Amino acid sequence: MKRLFLWLALLATTVTVTAQPAKIIIIRHAEKMTGEGDEAGLTVKGEERAAALVPYLTQTRGLVKGKDSVVLFATRIAEGKTDNHTHETLAPLAARLGVEIHSAFANSEYQKMAKFALNDPSCKGKTLVICWTHAYIPKLVGALGIDSNLGDWDKNVFDRILTVTGTPEKWEMVNAPQRLLFGDSQK
Repeated sequence: MKRLFLWLALLATTVTVTAQPAKIIIIRHAEKMTGEGDEAGLTVKGEERAAALVPYLTQTRGLVKGKDSVVLFATRIAEGKTDNHTHETLAPLAARLGVEIHSAFANSEYQKMAKFALNDPSCKGKTLVICWTHAYIPKLVGALGIDSNLGDWDKNVFDRILTVTGTPEKWEMVNAPQRLLFGDSQK
């Protein structure tokens, strides 16, 4: 019995390690219209940010190498809707790379998203670009097993990029400004 338990423990560790992503990039959706409900799209500045993210992510050394090395994730589109802010933010990048945006998980399903990211073979060795909603990003970071002092994400902050490297045993996260548009944070 003890031998079976050890074998199962080794197998579980192997599955996690072999399916682990090479890098995880987490961003918040771009600026959205306020006061008009969630069905309102991105603002002009939000559309500019979504467009600016394409060269930023694809031309900045060490971020996204190309379509074969990346998996894009956005929150699930609610029933009866045709799009959402996380999709609108990643759409220009998806179009540029010729890849689809995966959206199996709702905002609140950050634990399921983290489990999938860390264990699914489709994520093995890939750079994951995850666009999520600000209220759940700190919870997603925690669910990924990243020890951070991120705290609550300010609802007015759209210009941060979290880059995670390492292994689940020792993740390292860099929280940096995007510096893409006028008025973006410099620190």
